[in-house]
Amino acid sequence: MPEGKHTVDAQFESHSFDKVNCSEEVFSNCGFSHCSLRATNFDESTIERCMFTDCDMTDIKMSNVVLKGCTFIRCKLINMRLVGANISNCRMIECNLRGAQLRLAKIVGAELTHCDLSGQDLDGADLSGCKFISSDFLQSRFIGADLRDSVFDRAILGGVSMKNADLRGASFDNVDLRGIDLKGAKIDLGIAVQFARSYGMKVE
Repeated sequence: MPEGKHTVDAQFESHSFDKVNCSEEVFSNCGFSHCSLRATNFDESTIERCMFTDCDMTDIKMSNVVLKGCTFIRCKLINMRLVGANISNCRMIECNLRGAQLRLAKIVGAELTHCDLSGQDLDGADLSGCKFISSDFLQSRFIGADLRDSVFDRAILGGVSMKNADLRGASFDNVDLRGIDLKGAKIDLGIAVQFARSYGMKVE
């Protein structure tokens, strides 16, 4: 990385930043393509309007990071550490987030499409208004989570627990709800209709 605490408009292609300490720095309008950022330390940093494409970010450290308006395309975000992170208006497309600690982050306006989030522990997370279109949540947990107005259209939700979650206003188009544990969940009429249709009932 360039020396200094504020990197602006930089473009990185096929660079390795493995285990580099970038904590408490600011990155604005930067691009990272085919880069390796394994175990790179971005703790306490601000990353805004940056794009990451085909990057290996396994074990990346982003505790207390601020992520604003960033896009991640086909990135490996396995075991991503997000304790205390503040994430707003970010997009992730075809990313692998297995083991990422999303529950410990504040997430607003996120859009995740065709992402692997299987096995996630999102108990108690505030994911209201987030979009998880065509993403894989196999065997994940949302117990007590705030999922109001969230979108799970075409998502894989087999073996998912949404016990005591708030699902009012959420969308589950083209999702089989029969494999979801909804005990104690708060739902509205729209969710009740989708649930009935999953069991082959006709709602008139």
